[in-house]
Amino acid sequence: MAQKPQKLYHYTSLDSFSKIWVSGHLLFANSKGTNDIFESKKVLSIGKCTLPYNNESTQYEVMGHFNKMFWDEVDKYKQISLVKDYSDNIPGYSSPMMWGHYAERGKGVCIEIDLEQIIIPKNDCYSHSIRYTKNVPIIDLNNGEILSTPALIQNFIKRNIHRIFFNKHNHWKFENEYRIISKTLDYLDIKKAITCVYIYHDIEDVEYKIVKKLLEGSDVAIKLIMTAATNTRKITAFSHIYFKVVLMR
Repeated sequence: MAQKPQKLYHYTSLDSFSKIWVSGHLLFANSKGTNDIFESKKVLSIGKCTLPYNNESTQYEVMGHFNKMFWDEVDKYKQISLVKDYSDNIPGYSSPMMWGHYAERGKGVCIEIDLEQIIIPKNDCYSHSIRYTKNVPIIDLNNGEILSTPALIQNFIKRNIHRIFFNKHNHWKFENEYRIISKTLDYLDIKKAITCVYIYHDIEDVEYKIVKKLLEGSDVAIKLIMTAATNTRKITAFSHIYFKVVLMR
């Protein structure tokens, strides 16, 4: 079994960070709103299984009714997507693509989170690293499943939770995602789990001043992202205090 990561990262806009910081809550999002079209509309392969029948006149209508029942149950689950440190010793906060896609093209922030400090209710949540595959993930119903009632569909989803929610196509591998899903919760309390906030701004920028003001009086560090002047163009992070001292000299 893969070991749970200690540090996770959440890229977001400055406005969303302000709300997260003030409330201490990281909200679960509807999976239908994802930018992965194969997740927002998962592929369902219906084969040899028992489906509900409600006086439909054609097999096409039976399958259409089942599709709606199945996705109504799947859509009750919401998710939080986080980023892990990369396997090649690249920190999760230093992905140029993630800064571009999810942090307002560098105008947002990246929140560092200590996973051990988040209380994740075992009965209400499932959490795991995403498994990336070369094929488009398909939910296969070809093994004689009996899915004739909502309760049976719910049971199938629970038994296949990882196959349904924790597989993505290789094209999304750059996200290096760790996912938390829940059917009952609206948010996780992460107030005590935030350990650092990374920003891609100069200390004279208003965005930096907003983050600094929000974090005033807390023990949470602010670090500035920059590219080291080397051939590898490695992205690193420095304390804002370092820059302040350098600029005052």
